[in-house]
This record gives sequence, structure tokens and C-alpha cells, in this order.
Amino acid sequence: AAAHSHFQAALPIYRAIEDRLGEANCLQGLGLLALGQDEPEKGQRWFADALAIHRAIDNRLGEQAALGYLARTALALSKLDQALFFSERSLAIGRSVEDRFGQLINLQLQISVFAEQETHEGLLAAAFLLKELALEIDHRDMAAPYEDFLRQNKAQLPADAWRGLTRNAESIRARAVAAAIEGLDQDGVAPRNKK
Repeated sequence: AAAHSHFQAALPIYRAIEDRLGEANCLQGLGLLALGQDEPEKGQRWFADALAIHRAIDNRLGEQAALGYLARTALALSKLDQALFFSERSLAIGRSVEDRFGQLINLQLQISVFAEQETHEGLLAAAFLLKELALEIDHRDMAAPYEDFLRQNKAQLPADAWRGLTRNAESIRARAVAAAIEGLDQDGVAPRNKK
């Protein structure tokens, strides 16, 4: 309650002094509070407003974060395709600005969605990519939860199938995302209009 009150008090001040980044950060804070209080619909509105500001001021890291928060919100609302849509856009920005920790967060979210959708190949590919990236940047703690899962799958698959998965993990993951979000409009919010 105190955090919510402070963000609400700060918001008009940031708007009055035209500090767009401060405003966006307040909105994201309110969104995170809403998400933490199991009010994802409220969080979604705050994050969408923050995203619009980050885009207006060309803040790529802020845009990446807001898209990631929208992905988490969509997951909380069980809008799995939408969660993949937002996390994929966040992941793309993370790659373009070389924010590898942000990439890990998005891969984690995609793993959660693929698990719920029972998209096994996408799940395996995303878990492999996450493990490799986490080890590369010395975040072993983020790789650890997936190591047994990957080891078990490696033992169950023929050697050539495992090699194919590891060589083509990115394209397998990307195809699984593309298949899931194919029916969404360009904003990832509504089903695409059929012509």
C-alpha cells in the first residue's frame, strides 16, 4: 500500500516536470505491484502505458522491460500466445542491445509457456538455449533448473536427433513461437482478421 501510494504521488510530479523516463518507471512500478497483488488486468494497463512512453522517447532497454512485463502479465492471464508474442519482441530487443540477462529472462518465460502448451520441441530448444547462454555469462544458477531435464531428454533421443536439436535450437524455438503467435494481430492483442 505504501509503495502504491508513493508511485501515485510521484507520477504527477514526473508528468509536471516532463520527465518521461521517470513517468514510465512509475507506471512500471505500479504494474509490478498490480501483478504482485494478483491484479494482472491493472498491471497490463500500466505496462502498456509505460511501453508507449519508452517507445516515444526511444528507450530500447525500457521498451524491452515493458514488453517483458506484458509477457509476464499475459502468462498470468493464461493468454499463452500473447505471452510468447510479447516475450519474443522483448527477446529481439535484448539481442539487438546485447542485454544477455534480459534474454535469459525471456527464454525462461518462453520455457514456462511451452511447458503449459505442451510444445515439447520448443521447450527443449528454449531450455538448451537458456542453459548455453546462462553458462556463457556465468549465471549457472539460471541454467541449473534445466540441466536434469536436458540430460534426461538427451538420454532418450537418438544421438543424431539430439545433435540436430542442439545445432538448430534457435530455429526450432523461433518456429514454435511463430506457430503460436500466427493468429495474433500486429500488436499481439487480438486475433488477426481473416480476409
